[in-house]
Amino acid sequence: MTKIMLPASIVQVVFWGTIGYTLLKKVLKPESPDFNVGNMYADAPAVEEKSTNDPADGKKGAISVFTMLLCIFLFVASGFEPFKSHFTIGVIGMLGAVIVLGTKCIPVKKAYEELPWDVLITIGGIGGLGAGLDKSGGGALIANAVLNLFGGKNASVVVLTIVIAVLTSVLTNFMSNNATAAMISPIAIAMALGLGISPVPWVIVIAACSNLAIATSYGTAVNMQILPAGYKFSDFVKIGGPLLIILIAVVTVSSVTFLF
Repeated sequence: MTKIMLPASIVQVVFWGTIGYTLLKKVLKPESPDFNVGNMYADAPAVEEKSTNDPADGKKGAISVFTMLLCIFLFVASGFEPFKSHFTIGVIGMLGAVIVLGTKCIPVKKAYEELPWDVLITIGGIGGLGAGLDKSGGGALIANAVLNLFGGKNASVVVLTIVIAVLTSVLTNFMSNNATAAMISPIAIAMALGLGISPVPWVIVIAACSNLAIATSYGTAVNMQILPAGYKFSDFVKIGGPLLIILIAVVTVSSVTFLF
């Protein structure tokens, strides 16, 4: 995995330090008077500083910091037993919300007012779409059709590696990375065994490419969380799209060079 992702990481750093920054300014136009249109953070009223030091504020701050550290710990620990059986990302997030709301660190009314409901609805809808593609077999049908289009088991290893990388990278921008990897891996493994080669390289390619959800606003929860800042779907495509193409090429070349 390191042999694939290290070159990809270096390319990302170079990209953002060179053409990426220029592309960012060209797409977002920060000098435009409309730059902050739709940005809920820019439109938010300024918070007046309090002239007195309220002891309650210090207590709330301590509780907030404790809650943040607790959630970080549980996020990490949730990958291991016994935490894995009891704590999911959703449960941990709800636990943190209950603590800060229950201790009145954040007023419940204010929390509801500042929730980006459009983002929450988008997350729910896209999550349902991704789950539907996964459970119905629609995603696997698409994957099989694309692979067979390029020769299936009769195609060369290099061609199939490119197809698997592109297919995984595209699907993960519309589905969760876990669902994408779980859907394409069995297909790739079966094809590898049919060709008489180890399926490990293709599984590594799938693992790497399923984390390249950078070209859509709903490819991953991180992208959706910044939508209240006023970003449009086209912004992600214009900025993340070129980088996605570059990273697919890097992952493919690295995997063919080092894994086969």
